[in-house]
Amino acid sequence: MNNKGFTLLELMIVIAIFGIFLVVAAPKMGGSKTDFKLYTIARNLVSDIRYAQELSINTRDKHGIFFSQSSYEIKNTITAKTVKTIEFNSGVSYEKIVDSSDNPVGDGVVFDSTGKPFEDDGASAFVNLSTIYLKASDVYIYIKITPETGEVSFERN
Repeated sequence: MNNKGFTLLELMIVIAIFGIFLVVAAPKMGGSKTDFKLYTIARNLVSDIRYAQELSINTRDKHGIFFSQSSYEIKNTITAKTVKTIEFNSGVSYEKIVDSSDNPVGDGVVFDSTGKPFEDDGASAFVNLSTIYLKASDVYIYIKITPETGEVSFERN
């Protein structure tokens, strides 16, 4: 006989192989989703930091971004008017802002009329600002602001 097809045994072996593959791959897919969420939030935060810089340059008023653990807002620091408020997705949190020596310096960054981080008499919490930490699970993203130029970039740990 010249019958073509699969036997029940062959079909069960293929299904078992796919089952093993899914058991191994499923936890890694969940981590990728968290990484993607965190990356998206970081990319949007970088965009909002640049937006605050542009507002400072265009209006000649100081604008800043201020953080709580689950959100941030862009404010005009002269008029105290909130321009924009963003809530982080669940599972993503703001960790801290540190200076170039990894010392906590506050929960925000203010930009002057040139788009650089504002430095006043040294009593400000925004002096020498360099890094913002965002966290989801055990993954961190570091958003860096160069104090001398105001350049913004980010990287994953």
